[in-house]
Amino acid sequence: MQNFPLSDLSMSLTLQRQSRDIRAAMDEAGFEMTTGLRSDLIAATEGAVDKVFAIDRSLTLLEQQDTGLLFAGNRAGVVQVGLENIQTSAGEIGLQLSAAVSRGDLLSADQYAKSAMQVLDAAVGVLNSTFGGRYIFSGAAEGERPMASATTLVSDIGALIDAAPDAATAITDVEQYFNAAGGTFETTIYQGATEDAPGVLTPDGDKIDYMVRADAQPIRDILRGLAMAASFDGTTLASSTDDKTDVYLSAGATMQDAKEEIVNLRALLGVTEQNIAETQSFVASQTAALQFARNDIVGVDQYDAATRFAALENQLNAAYTVTARISNLSLTNFLR
Repeated sequence: MQNFPLSDLSMSLTLQRQSRDIRAAMDEAGFEMTTGLRSDLIAATEGAVDKVFAIDRSLTLLEQQDTGLLFAGNRAGVVQVGLENIQTSAGEIGLQLSAAVSRGDLLSADQYAKSAMQVLDAAVGVLNSTFGGRYIFSGAAEGERPMASATTLVSDIGALIDAAPDAATAITDVEQYFNAAGGTFETTIYQGATEDAPGVLTPDGDKIDYMVRADAQPIRDILRGLAMAASFDGTTLASSTDDKTDVYLSAGATMQDAKEEIVNLRALLGVTEQNIAETQSFVASQTAALQFARNDIVGVDQYDAATRFAALENQLNAAYTVTARISNLSLTNFLR
C-alpha cells in the first residue's frame, strides 16, 4: 500500500490545533494551581452540582450573619464605652456634691453643681452619638437624634425649680418631669422610639437584642441628678440654705444611685456582648466545616496542578518549536 505523506499545510494545521488544546489545558491547570479548585465543576461532582450550590448558599448566609454579628459587637462596644463615660463622670460629681454638702461646704457644692452642666452636656453628647451612620441610643428610630440639648433640659428644670415653693416640691416636680408616663421627658426631651433597635440574628434563627435606649431608667435618673444640680444656682430657692442643701443632697444621691443602676445595665450589656462573641465563634466553625466539605468535593492538589502546568508548558514550547521549523522549510534550504 502506498503511503502519502502529510502536506506542510496539513501538518501546520494539526500543530496549531494541538497548541490550542495544550493552551486550554494550561488554562485549566493554571486555574487549579492558583485556586486549589477543580476547573470543571460538573466533572468534579459527577453532575451533582446541587451539593456544591447548597454549600455555597449556606456559606453566603453565614457570611451575612458574620457581618451582622461583627457590626453588632462593635456597636455594643461603643455603647459600653459611652455608658462607662457617663457613669464615671456623673458618679464622681454626685459623690463630690454629696460630700461637700455633708460637711457643710456649700461654696464647694456650688462649684460642683456648676461643673454638672459640663458633665450633662457631655452625657447628652454621648447619647446623641452615632455608629455606622445610625444613632445608637434612639431605639428603632435609628435615623432620629434621641436627645434634645442639655441647654433645653437645664432651662426646663430650672423653670420647674424656680416655680416651686420649696425644695421638696421642686424635687417631686423634677421627678415627675422625668418619670411620668407621657411627661415632658418622654414627649419633648427624648425623641427616639419606644421600641428597641432590631437585634442581630443567629444561625439558629434566634435574635440577640443588644442596644440600650436613651430613655432607659438609669439614664433618666442620672440626667435628673445632673440637671437638678446644674440648674439650681439660678433659681429663687438658691437663696435658702436649707433648700439648697436639700436639693443638692437629692441631686447627689440620685446621681450615685443611678451610677449603680448603670453598672448593672452595663453588666447585662456585657453578657450580651459575650453572647455575640460566642455566636461569632460558632459561625466561624460552621464556615470552616462547610469550606472543608466544599473543598473535599471540588478541591485539587495544587502541587499536582503545578506539575501538570509545567509539563504542558514544555509541550507547548515543543509545539511552537516544530511549527517554527516547518514554517522555515523550503526547497532551497533542502538543497543546501
